[in-house]
Amino acid sequence: MAKSAQIQAQPRQQLGTRANRRLRQTGVLPGVIYGHKEAIVPITVPSKQLAGALEHGAHLFDLNLGDKSEKVLVKEVQYDHLGKDIIHVDFARVSLDERVEVTVAIELKGEPVGEKEGGVLQQIMNEIEVECLVTEIPDMIVVDVSELKLDDEIRVKDLKLPAGVKTTADEDQVVCSCHTVQEEVESATEGTAEPEVIGKVADDETAEEAKK
Repeated sequence: MAKSAQIQAQPRQQLGTRANRRLRQTGVLPGVIYGHKEAIVPITVPSKQLAGALEHGAHLFDLNLGDKSEKVLVKEVQYDHLGKDIIHVDFARVSLDERVEVTVAIELKGEPVGEKEGGVLQQIMNEIEVECLVTEIPDMIVVDVSELKLDDEIRVKDLKLPAGVKTTADEDQVVCSCHTVQEEVESATEGTAEPEVIGKVADDETAEEAKK
C-alpha cells in the first residue's frame, strides 16, 4: 500500500513569472491544488522537502494548508531548461477509493547471464504509466534481469506488476535488452525512446491560469 508523504504548504499571494522566480530563490516552490470540482488554490511548498520525497518515489501526499489537510496526488512536475531543478508542481485532490494513472520508475535488478557472453544491458524504459487505486501506487516496478540472455529482451507484457496494478503502456514496448556493443550502437542510431511524464487530469487546462 502506498504511504502518504507529509508536506506543509502556504497560500501563494503573488502570481506570475517574476514572483515565482523570487519564491524559488527563498527555497520554496510555486504550485497549485485543483480537482474534484473545487477551487484552484495557488500554494508554495518547501523545495528540498518536495524534491526529497519525489526522489524516494512519493506520489501521494497529505498536504497541510492552514488548518486543513488534503490527500493530493502529484500530477505534473515542471523542471528548468536543464531538467535538473523543479520550478513548479501541480497537485490534484484525490479520494482513497479513486483509481488514478501515474508514472512510476522502473528499476533493474541483477546481472544478466548474457553479459558473460559479451552482451551489454540497456534499459530502454526508465518509467512506465500504471493505473491503480490511490492507496496501491507502487514506489517502483522492479524487473529481475538475471535470466536475460544474449539477444534477449524484456517487454512490457513480461513485467510482473503488483496485484491491482495494470499498465496503459504498449505491451510490446521493450523495457530492456542485452545485446553486443555493436548492436547497441546500431540501435542507438535508429532513435531513442522519449521518457514518459506524469499524466494530467481533465481539468489541467483550468489550472494553467494559476501558474502565471
